[in-house]
Amino acid sequence: MDVIRATVLGFCGGVRRAVAMLESATDQCGTVYTLHEIVHNPHVMDQLKDKGVILASSLSAIPDGATVALTAHGAPLPLIAGIRARKLHLIDATCPIVADAQRVVAENEASKRFTIIFGDSQHLEVRGLLSNAGMGAVATEAMDGLIIPSEGRLGLVAQTTKSPEALEAFAHDLRAQLNARTDLVVKDTTCPEPVARYRAARELAQGVEALVVVGSPTSANTRNLHAVCCESGKPTFFVESAANISAPDFAAFTRIGLTAGASTPDWVIEAVERRLQQL
Repeated sequence: MDVIRATVLGFCGGVRRAVAMLESATDQCGTVYTLHEIVHNPHVMDQLKDKGVILASSLSAIPDGATVALTAHGAPLPLIAGIRARKLHLIDATCPIVADAQRVVAENEASKRFTIIFGDSQHLEVRGLLSNAGMGAVATEAMDGLIIPSEGRLGLVAQTTKSPEALEAFAHDLRAQLNARTDLVVKDTTCPEPVARYRAARELAQGVEALVVVGSPTSANTRNLHAVCCESGKPTFFVESAANISAPDFAAFTRIGLTAGASTPDWVIEAVERRLQQL
């Protein structure tokens, strides 16, 4: 079995930075608490747990004087305020790209511009973005049912894992709905790292018989990557680890393309690659 890797796959800069910050913090502090998964990948979380990272059920469950880390996805402002109010030691592992998006939303709020966030309203990153706008924002992934102020200025941003093409299409539909209203400012807050993975996956698909996407189904960027691979028309397999590789599924193929989401660690990718090569 020939296994061809995508030219871009696996950990993005923001995830690698967050993991490194947590590992450094546990080396110094011993125990670090977090209220959400640092990244959406169970293998990474298990490794961090072994190093001393504890996933707390609530802020009140964290002991006084402890160290608390924000995830790569950022956090809602009320949570950050609660951490500071308790004078806990705060490690901000928010991805710089996410932090930039937060600043755009905050600037919209300061200039009385209502923000529309193209993204999943339940995702931690988007909840953090919404908190930067006070009451002046809404998050959605579809135009249906979108309610925005009938007057005033508007701003449009995106969850960072969205593609620029998807943001552009949403902006086009939004402008059509706004009719004569022209005071809409669109800021492309998408991250180039997922886009690079999508592009590399499309290129990879052209030279293989099937594709394997490695990552957690809880990861938004990995789900998006899987969707891109499916669009190629090639048989596509979504696996979380080498244990998910079943030989009969690949019996008809001799050349497999391998890609992975931005929260998938190198050692998991390598294990999947070795398993495929053994088939």
